[in-house]
Amino acid sequence: MDARRSVRTFSNRPIDRKVIENMLRAASTAPSGAHQQPWTFCVVSSSSLKKEKISFESRMSDEWLEDLKPLGTDWQKPYLEIASYIIVVFKQSFGYTADR
Repeated sequence: MDARRSVRTFSNRPIDRKVIENMLRAASTAPSGAHQQPWTFCVVSSSSLKKEKISFESRMSDEWLEDLKPLGTDWQKPYLEIASYIIVVFKQSFGYTADR
């Protein structure tokens, strides 16, 4: 993990949706405790949804926004809009079993 890096340059080259679906199928089989796979993937292709403005305006706490100030970052991240798809991973904090 120490060698990981953030990428802020993406290609605007179209990617076949089947490639994304196959990647998600593979990712969803990753090992997890009790084989629960406590995550949900969301594929975003809409340019308007890729904008972070709403997060900065209403979702982020004042403390979080203060922490971002020294980094000089804001909601404008055009590199996210360039990418054909963004895959958002949500952690499932709890689950349930439906009776069948």
